Amino acid sequence: MCLSGKWSQEIFNRRGELRNIHRLRHWALTDVLREKYHFKEEEGRRIADFLSPMLELVPDKRANAGGMAGHEWLADTPGMKGVKIEGLEVGSRGEGIPGWGVEVRNTAR
Repeated sequence: MCLSGKWSQEIFNRRGELRNIHRLRHWALTDVLREKYHFKEEEGRRIADFLSPMLELVPDKRANAGGMAGHEWLADTPGMKGVKIEGLEVGSRGEGIPGWGVEVRNTAR
């Protein structure tokens, strides 16, 4: 994937390593939220639980934002009370949405 994208050669070397970032520190999202943004551990876990399904690298596994609108983390958010998109369960993966994950499969052929 690193080598097949439109801008891949500008971002990655031929071994798939980042060109301009040589020592990248990998952090779990919960750790980033706690250490860098000073969220309490429980709140960081809840935010990461909300965001992580939408950050999946593989499009077929990625949750769609519409389905995540019904996530419990948004329940107390002003304007989101009772918002749920019919037919989309929390964490749904875009099934039935034309183009969702299909473009990647079609271009790989």
